[in-house]
Amino acid sequence: MAKRVVLFVDYQNVYRRARGMFHDHETAPHWAGQIYPDALGRLIVRMSHGSDRVLHQVRVYRGLPDSSRDPKGYGAASRQIAAWRRLPLVEVTTRPFRYPSDYPASKAQEKGIDLAQVTGTGPNGRITREDVEAHERSAAAAPALAAEAP
Repeated sequence: MAKRVVLFVDYQNVYRRARGMFHDHETAPHWAGQIYPDALGRLIVRMSHGSDRVLHQVRVYRGLPDSSRDPKGYGAASRQIAAWRRLPLVEVTTRPFRYPSDYPASKAQEKGIDLAQVTGTGPNGRITREDVEAHERSAAAAPALAAEAP
């Protein structure tokens, strides 16, 4: 039986790394660095060791601009997310951008998941869906606990 692979993608990190590796981000158009999550997943599975693996799902975590603060960015992100959601293997989770008090002088930030902070409980320390969901729950609880501290 083939081993099912689930790929977790932190979109902002992938986008920025792709721009940095393959494009001059000062002159390249904004779309340079965009990805097709299902194609990326198939490529990773194909290049991984062992032919007994099949891509089961790609989970993309992506920040979503606020429609009133950045209507152009919100529209572009919404179109991209809608296109990804039409792909049968892709599941998209969005999180609202965090806007600093001096926005737009300072850029908004995504609330992504830093997988380096997630402890993998799967075989050979692999990160499972349950690991990511547990990390999300603990990260959501952390601000509440900090607010309660004396």
